[in-house]
Amino acid sequence: MHANLASVRSLREYRVIQRVIYRATHRYPLTWLGGSDAQKEHHWFWIDGTPFRFTYWCRGEPNNARHNEHCLHMNNTGYRCMNDIYCHYRYPFVCVWKRR
Repeated sequence: MHANLASVRSLREYRVIQRVIYRATHRYPLTWLGGSDAQKEHHWFWIDGTPFRFTYWCRGEPNNARHNEHCLHMNNTGYRCMNDIYCHYRYPFVCVWKRR
């Protein structure tokens, strides 16, 4: 299976992913998505190479705290929004794959 961390193109997709997570866990845990600015600071791209067009950042994010936050997770704070974060934390993740 060839899967990647999820890229989110709209608020609708974001909410669908949240529902999938909630149905599986009965909560909204911090969850990895496939976004990063590791290649160039402040230039966010999805794992498939496309630039961000949709974002749902938490207030004040992305902030690159301690100059070391280059990955993206969802469901941050009570608003369940996006946050940039250190890439080596262990969180659940959402992957997608294309049907052939």
